Amino acid sequence: MHDQPDITADEALQRLIDGNERFLRGESRVAGLSREAVAGLDPGLPPPVRLAWAIESNVRSTACRILESPEGQARVAEGRVKCVGAVYEIETGRVRILEAPGLASG
Repeated sequence: MHDQPDITADEALQRLIDGNERFLRGESRVAGLSREAVAGLDPGLPPPVRLAWAIESNVRSTACRILESPEGQARVAEGRVKCVGAVYEIETGRVRILEAPGLASG
């Protein structure tokens, strides 16, 4: 149960974009989704489909940034960590591992 009101998929997508812009200005330590990442997305898709795509894109982007960072590269080389992108599906309670180049799976 949560205290926040439900928001639409379009509002959630805009919050991801706004979060990225705050991150780029140095106002947040957590990046969101860039406008460039959303630019090629078909605006005719239903908002829930666009939001799902945005969330997956955000997870992949974050995992890639971790893997590309000096710290991430060092930990992977040492065998201390494996970077996996995943999305928790609220409706089913399952965690879905995302397949992507450069990301470990499983």
